Amino acid sequence: VPSEPGGVDDAPRKPLSVGDPASDAAASELLLRQRRWERVLSDARARMEAASRTFVGHGRAALAGIVVLMVLRVLAFRRGLVPSSYAFGMHFVAFSADLCCALSASPLFACGGCRGRCAGAACYGPVMTLVFSMCVIDVAALAAF
Repeated sequence: VPSEPGGVDDAPRKPLSVGDPASDAAASELLLRQRRWERVLSDARARMEAASRTFVGHGRAALAGIVVLMVLRVLAFRRGLVPSSYAFGMHFVAFSADLCCALSASPLFACGGCRGRCAGAACYGPVMTLVFSMCVIDVAALAAF
């Protein structure tokens, strides 16, 4: 509730200035809070990287396996080992899904993992959605075969 005219609340407030004890105390409190927050973030990042190191390794191994599989498919195609017309469409769908997975997941696993640009730009969710969708397409092509 505001005070009556001429009361304490109507007194002009003096802005905080350099050298003012209240200003120095507020600045040091803000600096202390910022340092605590940076320490908490640093600890959280270190724990997250330690916990995800195994899974990032699994992702890199899976990505390498997909690349090897794609190279084998291309080499077989170039040597004339083409599947029948019935299976060619399914092989093409599986190859394109693998290619899409490899191209979309390589920035995540090859460029820094959790500290990379993909995770820093908040692209992790869309990348994982795309990779999961392509895996479902691969399973569907395998089931149809």
